[in-house]
Amino acid sequence: MKFLISADWHLRSISPRCRVDDNWLDFQESIVKEIVKIANNKKAILCIIGDIFDTPNVPSFITAMFLLNVLKVKMGTRILAGNHDLPQHSWANISNSSIGIINSIIVNGHNGISYINELGSWSHFNESIKNPDQELQFTHRLIFKNAKDIPPNVSACSAQDLLDEFPNAKYIFTGDMHRAFVYEKKNRFVVNPGCIIRQAVDFKDYVPSVYYVDTDEDIIEQIFLSDNGEVVMDSYLREEEERVDRIEAFVEGVKKNGKVSLDFISNVNAALDKNNKMSKETVSTIRELMEDEK
Repeated sequence: MKFLISADWHLRSISPRCRVDDNWLDFQESIVKEIVKIANNKKAILCIIGDIFDTPNVPSFITAMFLLNVLKVKMGTRILAGNHDLPQHSWANISNSSIGIINSIIVNGHNGISYINELGSWSHFNESIKNPDQELQFTHRLIFKNAKDIPPNVSACSAQDLLDEFPNAKYIFTGDMHRAFVYEKKNRFVVNPGCIIRQAVDFKDYVPSVYYVDTDEDIIEQIFLSDNGEVVMDSYLREEEERVDRIEAFVEGVKKNGKVSLDFISNVNAALDKNNKMSKETVSTIRELMEDEK
């Protein structure tokens, strides 16, 4: 069987703070279209191993964009639900989510999109594996390539742990870990495709990808996507640091104010009167907020 393995799309209406794209929505759709084109060129089934959306409920135009594009995959699209897709991370709440709309389409038998259950063992996030003895397994579960990479106090396991847990699986396809990797041991594989778009500043030098997999020929090919790292900036971090510094300086000013009363608003006004380093806009905003609280 031929698959295009992907995960962690995190489609969203608002651009991540680290990105400075001219048009975030257009760019996002361009990546989706690129993936569809690759799937069709490879004559492969498109598999999305969870976290289609960044939040359980996204605007309807995001859901529509997703469906209008993935329904063009000639060999069909197969999906799982990830933790970001599910309210309270629970499949029991599927009806109150954007992926619930997709679920309705699947339940009504649309040939272009369905769940991965027909391909092998599978599980949505936080669900037990169904048919665990299959050679192919699809699961949205946090997996690291090596045990030494797992941070302290993080609920995760290594790729080898996963192979040991399911000894009959030859291919295990995973989602949730945003950095791509392939782990192989004795001709058994864990394939984690990673995210399709950089959405955090520490991914600036990371190139998102998908994997083309032919399970009959044991072909695994990483295909990089057209996400330009130059639009990922860390300027918002410096702005946040400066904002925190201003707040801390203001708090210190309140503490050091010579005439401290028991009335909080009086303290704040006194500190504002003495502070000549704050911008007029900041002072005005603080006063407006205090007026709202009266």
